[in-house]
Amino acid sequence: MSTGTRTLVRNIPLPEANLLAIALGAMLQRLLPLRVPGVPAARRVAGAALICIGTGVAAAAVASAKDVELADADRLVVTGVYARSRNPMYVGWALLHAGFGVAAGSGWVLVTLLAASGRVHREVLAEERVLSSRFPVEYSSYAATAPRYVPRLGRLSLGRVLPGRTEEPGPEPPATGTRVP
Repeated sequence: MSTGTRTLVRNIPLPEANLLAIALGAMLQRLLPLRVPGVPAARRVAGAALICIGTGVAAAAVASAKDVELADADRLVVTGVYARSRNPMYVGWALLHAGFGVAAGSGWVLVTLLAASGRVHREVLAEERVLSSRFPVEYSSYAATAPRYVPRLGRLSLGRVLPGRTEEPGPEPPATGTRVP
């Protein structure tokens, strides 16, 4: 296995909080059913869509990280889906979690998403402290432009460059109120 492939595989995190919460939700569902209302076929389709989107977001995050060892990064990943969200893998796992709950019609799996999200948020805050100390200027700039979780609507460009990077930035968006030829 090549070094790039090993890094890629290591960058796929095991979402412990979500996996444990899904298992707990499934057990609670068996003991004390809490059904999600709606037509079962429609729930399955909606759940499958969330699972597909979550898988796509998580896979795009792994691909965007390429050769950066996320557990011990020597640089920030700020391109690809990371230009839209500072935590796209966690967003992907949350969408997968929600998708499983919706598809199964399990209210408990959806309820446990709240607990898992709280746990993940605490992990994110700890990671942000580490990144802020390791990359003080770069991370501050990145945090000011990329939201923690949910991408801002209207941002079309996925590529961005932070100060000190050697890549050339793309064209700047027009200033507010100006017309684009």
